[in-house]
Amino acid sequence: KNGVSTECDLSTISDSVEIIESAVLEEAFKKDDEVCSFVISSEPLKDAFQELSELQGVSKIFIGVSQNQPNLIFFASGNYGDTSIQFIEKSEIFVDFKCSVASANWGYLLSSIEVGMKALWFANETYIRFNSEGMMNVHHQVKVNGMVAYINFILCAILPEREEGGEQNNYEYSNSEI
Repeated sequence: KNGVSTECDLSTISDSVEIIESAVLEEAFKKDDEVCSFVISSEPLKDAFQELSELQGVSKIFIGVSQNQPNLIFFASGNYGDTSIQFIEKSEIFVDFKCSVASANWGYLLSSIEVGMKALWFANETYIRFNSEGMMNVHHQVKVNGMVAYINFILCAILPEREEGGEQNNYEYSNSEI
C-alpha cells in the first residue's frame, strides 16, 4: 500500500551442514525444560513488534510470561520512555497458551528478534516456545501456493550482565512493573 513494499527471502534447508546445525540448535533447546508455549494469531504479534521496534533508542526487548494475567508481556525502554504490550491468554488472539512456571522473563537483542520475525509479516499463526534458559523457539505458519509451510527460528536470550564485583545484574521485573 502507498508505495511501500516488503521483501522476504526464504530458503530451505537442503545442505547437510545446515540440517546438522538446525538439529544442534533444536537439541540445545530441548536440553532444558520447556516452561511456556503458545500459539498466537500473527497479526497482534506483528503490531507489538512494530510498535516496540519504532521506539527510538531500543536495543533490547524483554519478554515475560506468567500464569497470572497479563500472561504475555513485551517490554522495551527507549530514549524517551518505556513501552509495554500485554496479552491475556483468554483473549481470542491465542489458540493455545501453556505456562508451567509462575512467571519468567528474558531479554533479547532487537536486531536478533527482527531477523527471526521477518517471516511474521507473512504468517497466519505463530507457535512460540521458551525453555528455562530463555531460548525462544519460533515457528511461523505461512501459506505458499495454497500449501502450509513452517519457518522456524531459535533465539538465545541475552545473558545477564555482570557488575564490576562479579555480581549478576538480572533483568528481573514483576508483572506490575511492566
